[in-house]
Amino acid sequence: MFPSALLIARAYKDGVRPVFLGEPMQPQAEAVLRIYRDSVGGTRRELVTRVRDLEAKVDKYKVVRGLALLVERRCAFSPREGPPPSGLRERLFDETKGAAVTPEERDAVLARLAPEFGLPPERLADHLWSDLEEEEVLRSVPELDPRDLLRRFNLGQCQTLLFKADQLSLTFGTSEAYRVAARRVKRQGLMFTAEAPKDGENPTLRVEGVVAFLRSTERYGTRLARLLPDLLSLPGWKLVAKVLYRDSAGRKRHLDFHLDEAMAEYLDLPVEDPGEPAFPPVLEVLAAAAERDGFAVDRLPPPLAVGGGLEYPDLALSRDGTTVYVESVGYWSPAWVERKLERTERAPGPYLVVAPKGLAVGEGTRHARLRIVKSKGLPLGELRPFLPGSGAVEELPRRDLAPDLLAVPDRASLVVADVARDNRVPTAQAAELLEARGFLCAGGFALRRELLPEVLGRVRSALPDLERVERALREWDLSPTVLPDLGFQVKWKGLERATVEEGSSRSRALPAVR
Repeated sequence: MFPSALLIARAYKDGVRPVFLGEPMQPQAEAVLRIYRDSVGGTRRELVTRVRDLEAKVDKYKVVRGLALLVERRCAFSPREGPPPSGLRERLFDETKGAAVTPEERDAVLARLAPEFGLPPERLADHLWSDLEEEEVLRSVPELDPRDLLRRFNLGQCQTLLFKADQLSLTFGTSEAYRVAARRVKRQGLMFTAEAPKDGENPTLRVEGVVAFLRSTERYGTRLARLLPDLLSLPGWKLVAKVLYRDSAGRKRHLDFHLDEAMAEYLDLPVEDPGEPAFPPVLEVLAAAAERDGFAVDRLPPPLAVGGGLEYPDLALSRDGTTVYVESVGYWSPAWVERKLERTERAPGPYLVVAPKGLAVGEGTRHARLRIVKSKGLPLGELRPFLPGSGAVEELPRRDLAPDLLAVPDRASLVVADVARDNRVPTAQAAELLEARGFLCAGGFALRRELLPEVLGRVRSALPDLERVERALREWDLSPTVLPDLGFQVKWKGLERATVEEGSSRSRALPAVR
């Protein structure tokens, strides 16, 4: 990837594409490589001067500067041999007591210090600032073919465009390619949704871009750019991105960027296929504990067709005819993860999402099937309300417990599974006791019943926009999973478009609020 100032692209109508370098530009690539090979043993400052001289002799300096940047990133530089320059400067300061000196006085001081540092006075003077980056010495240059260097340039130009993509849409030629691509998207920690095929078309992986972020934009954009090399080896790949592009007049526009397998000959292909990503480390503790507890553990379960799309769990725990699915995500926003939890309500078994606390974008969210973790991973006990036959909370026998003895935090809403775990009762019994204590249980949450008219009124005033409904629910720490039990339906129309309508077969007898 290049700095945006080195992007060479052409905008046309509603689209943009980078300028690919081919065989006619091979002499320039050879000239750049020759400069670096001839500069081994010289300083970075001298090398930069030679590259700038070459830039002045060509029509497009960005090409030379971009090619040089690609070579330099693979070169090895190191400071000159000799004593630490910082120690030399400190001794020189002590000798002069920090006062300004004439050139003659400076030479005299260096002559006195030369024996101490084992260098002649003239070399000691040159060594004084040798730890600056521009004084580093070029030690080695990678073996690069000029044609490969041009393909690396083209790939870098594409990655520079993708860095500021609002969204990526990916399609592939085989079902196996989709599975591998989804794993590689997850490896980069990107948020995505897999839409099921319609009318004979291929499925689509829609990857969220940086537009939704208030922070971490640079890190997420870098992950987007890194994804492209992971796709080049997959059959039939096609990418369509909406990118933010600044034209020659300085205007910013959102333009379409298309790239597909037919253009692979212009791009640098990976020497080796990156293969399957490693199993998420954050789930390893959970998987190992489940195996010890007698569960059948699948670390690479097949995708699930749910909610009008596909979900790619990382782990499936099975026993006694029940399977619990667990997915580890990377970057996540509350709105995106709540949509995922809404879709996976129709999974063939409980579907839990594990999200890293450090990669949250925006304020956090609470949900019975969401676990926000740090780097240590997820213990098996966190999943016990959903696991069959392992001493799980759901399998505990009911016990005689009066509603007024139920330990209930003083909050407007609660997660029913948390209350069940804290009181050592089955979730179903916890829900019954909470209802007796004046709560309404819906979608894994318990809401104080006196607040229900206000909640319903706010939801109805926010219809039909899902984001407005979500904001309304967050006032009471609720998520959209409560909507079906409150008499509402969420209807999805793609990745970002969803509406909420009143009317649901799961609705309960609720007070009328207008």
